[in-house]
Amino acid sequence: MAGNDNAEAKKIALEAINRVHAKGITIKELTAMYDKWADTYDKEISPEVYKGPIYVAEALAELYDGSSKPRRWEAKILDIAAGTGRIGIHLFELGFRQIDALDPSEKMLEKLRRLGIYGITWRDTIGIHQTEIPDGAYDATVSSGAFGGGHMPVKAIHEMVRIVRPGGFIVNIIREEYLTTTEEYSKMEALYKELQDNQKLIQVSRKVVPQYSLDNNGVVFVHKVL
Repeated sequence: MAGNDNAEAKKIALEAINRVHAKGITIKELTAMYDKWADTYDKEISPEVYKGPIYVAEALAELYDGSSKPRRWEAKILDIAAGTGRIGIHLFELGFRQIDALDPSEKMLEKLRRLGIYGITWRDTIGIHQTEIPDGAYDATVSSGAFGGGHMPVKAIHEMVRIVRPGGFIVNIIREEYLTTTEEYSKMEALYKELQDNQKLIQVSRKVVPQYSLDNNGVVFVHKVL
């Protein structure tokens, strides 16, 4: 029975993911879909089939191991495309206490606020325009699931660099195959290299992880802002 339950969970998740990654979908359409999806998102995309948030939270925690300041409870973190707060839950469990969120869906943010672990919530997109967030406002940004069809463009990384203070970190995860099979995300590693060549950031690690989303591998990128 457990095997059947898992197969059914994967089927439900795949159908839901395909809806929001439809080719040609606009930000406006996508936001409306997430508004409608907010109440059932956590049921349809269970932690068993979507491990991205824990991978990202663990990667950030490794950077704040207590050997240098700020400590985990002092570090100001922005969860980008935060959704219902999956990353925030894991970060809180790992000792982070100053966690803000950014997401274009008000319904997702409403659900996230009920967790009681987030501070400021920015209702906005990233990579489309410059946000109202001040330069160097955060010690780190984290993101999971945002680099996908119709979602966050690669140029969002420029905005992440802007809002993270020098010495801070950017932690992103993306489905591994997207780096070579999609027009938009095949540009990602070239952009990281360009930013590194221009001394805007430096790569700390690039780690392939299993079952990031369903049975798909993910790549966790960790960069330090210079």
